Amino acid sequence: MNDLIASLGDGTESLRERAEAPSCFTRSDIEGLGAEEIEQLVYQLQTHQTELRLQNEELRRSHGELLRSRDRFSELYDGAPAAYVILDGEGRILEANRTAAMMFGCESGVLRDSRLARFVVGDSQDIVHRHLCEVFGAEGPRDCELFLRRTDGHVFAARMESRCSVARGESAGSCWSVIVDISARKRSEQKLRQLNETLEQRVAQQTQEVLLLSVAVSHLAEGVVITGSDLSWPGPSIVFVNPAMCRITGYTAAELIGGTPRILQGPTTDRAVFAKMLAELAANRSCQLELVNYRKDGSPYPAEMFITPMFDSEGRHTHYVSIHRDITERKRAEDALTSLGRIIEDSRNEIYIFDASTLKFLQVNRGGRENLGYSMEELRRLTPLDIEPSFDRASFDALVEPLRSGKALKLDFETRHRRKDGSFYHVEVALQMADYRGCPSFVAIVLDTSLRRELEQEVVKASEEERQRIAHDLHDDLGSLLTGLKLRIEAVAQGLAESMGGPIEGCGLILETVRDAITRTRQIARGLRPVGNDPEDLMGALRGLATRTEESSGIICRFQCPGPVLVADSHASNHLFRIAQEAVNNAVKHAGGSWIVVSLRDEAGAFELEVLDDGRGFDVHGDHAGLGLHIMNYRASAMKASLRIGRAARGGTSVRCMVPKAATKA
Repeated sequence: MNDLIASLGDGTESLRERAEAPSCFTRSDIEGLGAEEIEQLVYQLQTHQTELRLQNEELRRSHGELLRSRDRFSELYDGAPAAYVILDGEGRILEANRTAAMMFGCESGVLRDSRLARFVVGDSQDIVHRHLCEVFGAEGPRDCELFLRRTDGHVFAARMESRCSVARGESAGSCWSVIVDISARKRSEQKLRQLNETLEQRVAQQTQEVLLLSVAVSHLAEGVVITGSDLSWPGPSIVFVNPAMCRITGYTAAELIGGTPRILQGPTTDRAVFAKMLAELAANRSCQLELVNYRKDGSPYPAEMFITPMFDSEGRHTHYVSIHRDITERKRAEDALTSLGRIIEDSRNEIYIFDASTLKFLQVNRGGRENLGYSMEELRRLTPLDIEPSFDRASFDALVEPLRSGKALKLDFETRHRRKDGSFYHVEVALQMADYRGCPSFVAIVLDTSLRRELEQEVVKASEEERQRIAHDLHDDLGSLLTGLKLRIEAVAQGLAESMGGPIEGCGLILETVRDAITRTRQIARGLRPVGNDPEDLMGALRGLATRTEESSGIICRFQCPGPVLVADSHASNHLFRIAQEAVNNAVKHAGGSWIVVSLRDEAGAFELEVLDDGRGFDVHGDHAGLGLHIMNYRASAMKASLRIGRAARGGTSVRCMVPKAATKA
């Protein structure tokens, strides 16, 4: 019985043996046991059953922990940021984690039994082969860098670290490898290399710039002085001067370096300017100033200085840099300009400066202001169009277009200006473009020609009267004498012919010469006074002008007059004829056309004369715009008429003169 109980409690036997142990007892063995022994047996059986149950629970708990540990390590293996692969000696993939599958772009099942060489870029095949040989041929880990290709063709850089693992009882093992995508690192390294190269280039460039700056400062025309930052008495010490500073002051570099800028000051140096400079520098502000300095020989000179503080990388004030300029010549030029400005301001000619874009007046001298009657404040709100009523914006832009385009450097023209009180006066304008305070502008020099025009009109009037007197004398006096001479010669020739019994040789030639003289005298008289005193004479004179022009030039010239035009004022008739004559002569000489039309019309309230041609056009600012155009303008002005010269609608030139009937004498 004791042996049976002992066999139940022996823990050295296997569970199977311990489970089969009770089956060796028979009923007869049990019936032979006493009550105490049976109780002891039952107790032993119950205790053993409890031990088994506890052992079973412990086994279940250990099994669960093993499963959780396996799952955790499996998740760590599959979810690791690096790819884990197990390779055999031939480079075939035996196992691979999920990261490896994602890295190569395929499923884990497809990745298994694939050769690693399938994913290796051609140039890296030798690297992998040598790497595996080193891993299987030596102890310890080996690593390499290579290029791999995903199944979608994407190539990336990777780092592969491997070691050989040999299981117990095996002669050949497997290669456990960790593969990390180092594309980002490679890009960072590339950027770092580029940054290093850029930095080296910048350093080299800055070094070159420093050298260039050093050379430039040495050759700079302005003086450069670098001093320390201590402003206390006697002032900051000079640590650098360039050759220009020595040339300006007459001191050598050795004499200046170590001293202070006070060496350049003298009796007339403005102490107020000097104190203001010190206040600005003490506040670490740049300053620009002008003051009188002194050279080594004691001669003073005006100097302009720009001084600025210098700071190091930590913001500490270290030095002052001063640009020093001798402005003697500039002062002289400024004085000259000031004198010139006073001369221009006091000039009796009118000088206008106005903006090339807005046409607003920018500056007008005293002569212009006084003649126009405006103040400068009033003129700044006006444009030339406000004082020149004969122009609008379109016609003015057309006038100045040659200046804007650079085809002409200056324009000369005549117009009328209107004063503030509404009165008009005639002017000659010389217009050109200039830069005024950085703004493209027009500069107009204007001459008041009112008095001159009055005198010229008197001259023209006197000239016409003298022409008429000479024409009258030629026609009445010389013409009468020649006619009388012709009659006497005819009578003498006839008497001689009767007495001699036939015509006398030479008498016919004398008579023909006298007749030619009479004809020529009449032509000269008609040219001097082409228009008579009768109101209808202008029409006949213009018709005769057209006929003579066509005969002499071969150009078709026609006179058009839809209805009678009766001009009672003989002076106005003569002016209109002379304007037409000048326009026709210009068309013949310069236009190069094939026809000319002279037209005269009696419009409501005015007489209109127009000369048209089909030539190349007439430039009123060109080489041919000389005395003839000037006289035409004056003749029109004498009649208080308007004269317009420009391109005709169908090409060529149009000269149009409108004479108010009220301006002609009845």
